[in-house]
Amino acid sequence: MATVTFSADLGGDGKTYTDDADPDTGLDGVGYIERFVPALAGSVAMAAYAKSRALDAKAFAEDCQSLRNATKTDRQAAASSAGASSGSAQAAENSRRAAGVYAQLAQAASSGQRQGVEIIAHRGFRRASIENTLLALTSCIASGADSIEFDVQVTSDGVNIIYHDDSLNSLTDGSGDIKETASSTVFAAEYTQAVGTAYAGIGIPSFDELIPYLQQTQARFYPEIKGYRSANDIDAMVSSVIDAELSTLCCWQSFNHDDLVRVRQLDPACEVGFLISGASLATLQSHADRASQYLPSSLLIRRSTIASNPSIVRYARDRGVDVGVWTLYTASEREQMQQLGVKRLMCDLPIGHGDA
Repeated sequence: MATVTFSADLGGDGKTYTDDADPDTGLDGVGYIERFVPALAGSVAMAAYAKSRALDAKAFAEDCQSLRNATKTDRQAAASSAGASSGSAQAAENSRRAAGVYAQLAQAASSGQRQGVEIIAHRGFRRASIENTLLALTSCIASGADSIEFDVQVTSDGVNIIYHDDSLNSLTDGSGDIKETASSTVFAAEYTQAVGTAYAGIGIPSFDELIPYLQQTQARFYPEIKGYRSANDIDAMVSSVIDAELSTLCCWQSFNHDDLVRVRQLDPACEVGFLISGASLATLQSHADRASQYLPSSLLIRRSTIASNPSIVRYARDRGVDVGVWTLYTASEREQMQQLGVKRLMCDLPIGHGDA
């Protein structure tokens, strides 16, 4: 028997329809006459709801892009002594506008907070949006995420930006390795995925641009340490979180576990996440033993590696170390990990929420 429910959360009327002759829900027999038109109406209502949310996301993206452009102007004004005073006044106005935009986003995000299983939006649900952009990172909570994951690295002039790859060439219309490229060039680049779409012009944000949203929503976040010039750059990344008073919401993650040791020395309040790809059970256990020395901490492990070594979940937790998984794409993958006891689920798509 096939069943469909027009969820009220998605704009439907909350009713369930079946393909049998059930006197209350069935579309077979007499039920076809009584329920076919309401079922179509439910489909239309949910489509209208989806369109409305898409327009909201577009509006948020436009607001964020406007603020990003204004921030770029402020940087230029601050660098010029002749325009310093006017730049300060404009910066104050931008801060006021930013507060309004982020307050709206925070209200939308609050409805997405849930207990139990933690859905972590990998790069802001990278397969549902343009990864690591303000559009993705400020809309994923309202789309079903509990937490936000993104990548942080440093430009040649020491600016923390949110971007995954080593080079601009792979994802944008720009060129050059990030840590060898000035921030002005990085901020001028446009994501090629956005070219020719309603989101044309969307580029790479700075970490500082996301922080007000994190403060407003109090959403948990997982920044991954990517490229940097020297270990001192890690200090600057961590300091930005400490200064924003967001340490207890932050889980710094890295494949270079020595980076996490440095993070722990700088900030005892944050969590550190040991990223792991392929590994034997003995190696996983060794990682868990090391992570237990830097609590609060977690192992963030590739899905196939957990599936091959399910006992690592209990081993790590017995030592006070939690376990998360990356990256999930389907409901069946999610179900598999939950059955193994993994509750931190890093996903590329909003694949639904279930009970713990």
